[in-house]
Amino acid sequence: DNLCFGCKYTNGVAYSNVVLTKKAVRTLDTTPPAIRFVWAESTSRSKIFIILQVDEGAKVWCAAWTSLPASMSTNFEAEIKGFSSKCQDEKGRACGTFWVYDLDDIE
Repeated sequence: DNLCFGCKYTNGVAYSNVVLTKKAVRTLDTTPPAIRFVWAESTSRSKIFIILQVDEGAKVWCAAWTSLPASMSTNFEAEIKGFSSKCQDEKGRACGTFWVYDLDDIE
């Protein structure tokens, strides 16, 4: 029998019985994450540090060019993902290889 946080009396149900009622439920989330630009700073002539905020866990891809690649209008996803080895987070991990988490999801 377990006390809830702040309760003065037991609830009369054993913890083992409560655990037996636990059921994992997954739902398909078809909505894309919302992304918001927070801040950017040029840290050197060839680097820029960007802070983004997402409303749920997401993979973020980044790329920058001095001029628009010719195939960008037809295949922008492949162009950006192909550039990922030149993009990294503050720990040196290539873009697209790590998750960006919403802080509300981490408790």
